[in-house]
Amino acid sequence: MKFKTTLALGGGGVRGFAHVGVLKVLEKENFPIDAIVGTSIGAIIGAGFALYKNLGKLEKFVSSAIKMEEIKEIEDFFIQSSGSEDRTILNRFSEMIRSFTILRNKWIFEAEKIRNVIKLLIPEDADFSDLKLPFACVAADIFSGKRIILKEGNLLNAVLALSSIPGVPPLRSWTADF
Repeated sequence: MKFKTTLALGGGGVRGFAHVGVLKVLEKENFPIDAIVGTSIGAIIGAGFALYKNLGKLEKFVSSAIKMEEIKEIEDFFIQSSGSEDRTILNRFSEMIRSFTILRNKWIFEAEKIRNVIKLLIPEDADFSDLKLPFACVAADIFSGKRIILKEGNLLNAVLALSSIPGVPPLRSWTADF
């Protein structure tokens, strides 16, 4: 029986660009990747890899994206809202939730900025059916706590939904079976 390997790529803001380095090592070691799932920045990197299977394209995306003003604005917001490092994680998380109203008001109207970053890698007309490797975006509905898996339809919209700022839930849900 041959086992299949699914690579799971998580979130973490700009730190998630490190997923490209992991993919480089896996490729160098000829480690097989049969499918990818991702959330947040992991969804962006995972979708890009599944679409192109080209690490040079991913590296070029990361190099361009980290210089964009949109990325700097998002990171600055989270740095400012994180407060002192000596507080408990629960206190920092509570403060973050309180700040979501401010963030949601700002970013719902500026979602095009996030879309512009993702469009550096994923074309607007890309579809899950265009992928060279099975891929799914994974999240949790913040209101119901239910798992949401996106694996069909427009790739850019799915990745945007899963990499948007917390507090803006994905629009649709699907089930995924690889």
